[in-house]
Amino acid sequence: MLHFWRDPEFEFCYICGEDNHEEFFCPFNYLYGIHELRICKARCPPGKHLVVSSRHREFLRCFVRVSNLPPNFRQWHLGRLCRAFGPMRMWHVPMLNDEVCRGFGFAIFKTREHAEAAIEGLNGECFGGCDVRLDWAYPCI
Repeated sequence: MLHFWRDPEFEFCYICGEDNHEEFFCPFNYLYGIHELRICKARCPPGKHLVVSSRHREFLRCFVRVSNLPPNFRQWHLGRLCRAFGPMRMWHVPMLNDEVCRGFGFAIFKTREHAEAAIEGLNGECFGGCDVRLDWAYPCI
């Protein structure tokens, strides 16, 4: 199992806040997890799948994609950069061979307002010689 970078003060599932499952099994876990194994085409009537729930949509509205990151960018850099704009649920920076940043990352904020503040405040800022770009992330659902 791959590990998330998380807020150590969260006692329960830091993705959705519930205490009846771990983060890996959270239905809102889009960075890693088993959500792709829960295919329910035969069980869910059209329009009734979890993906269309209002809670799920609200969660997706807090997803931010961070692009144009320098090769020496690390997980903790993203947490430190974004935390100044509000509490975060989780963040991730894909790496090549655990040494080189692939140039992008994702941050999930607790509220959309915090995500908007981060996009407004960090977009175009220079970090490690690169002007970072923050946009809304739109997961494929």
